[in-house]
Amino acid sequence: RWAAAPNNYNRVVLTTAPRNPMELAVAGDGRVLFIERTGELRVWQPDTGQVVEAGTLAVDTTAEGGLLGIALDPAFDSNHRLYLYHSAPVAD
Repeated sequence: RWAAAPNNYNRVVLTTAPRNPMELAVAGDGRVLFIERTGELRVWQPDTGQVVEAGTLAVDTTAEGGLLGIALDPAFDSNHRLYLYHSAPVAD
């Protein structure tokens, strides 16, 4: 049951093995870009239902650090730019 009517929502499982998911962004073409706190950027492809790893950042995961945020550029559909908020590794 849904609190809002009409029921025009559905659930799609992107992956059954996330490590530490933090945030996601949906592109105009239906791709879902999501990040893991451990530094991975993953993309769910709606045409295949598969998740591919688009990149990895070296991050500092101590305390509350890591790859924490993602935002798509307002013109993402044409320029493919995205912005990532992360904690850079620090020297011991």
